Amino acid sequence: MSTAPLRSEARLLVTALMFIALVVAAVASLGTPLITSVATTFHVCLDSAQWTLTIALLSGAVATPVLGRLGAGPHRRATILATLAGVTAMTITTMAGLALALALALARRRSPETDPITAPAGVPGLSWSSRTGS
Repeated sequence: MSTAPLRSEARLLVTALMFIALVVAAVASLGTPLITSVATTFHVCLDSAQWTLTIALLSGAVATPVLGRLGAGPHRRATILATLAGVTAMTITTMAGLALALALALARRRSPETDPITAPAGVPGLSWSSRTGS
């Protein structure tokens, strides 16, 4: 029995884990300075704005062991495909929302009867929580 495939898999696992740790560190370090600008832009308190980073890290902390347990079982391929499909669907949904917000902001900007002071623009205009401050 050869140990070459085992070493290759171990190297691949270590590389993947290092990449995941790098992504988590990047999200935490890049997201933290944005909390104050999110609070001022969306006119919410700092405690509410901190949840934008906390919920992303918390969902990752919950999803990681769950997906690890599911992926270690007999349904490894199905787990990976379902996770990739979910991430892809959420990415498309986010991009569609941003495209819609940009289109609405541009349409509102071209409209002469829109008062720019009272009309919310962009993504904050689409979010009820940013209007109410909750």
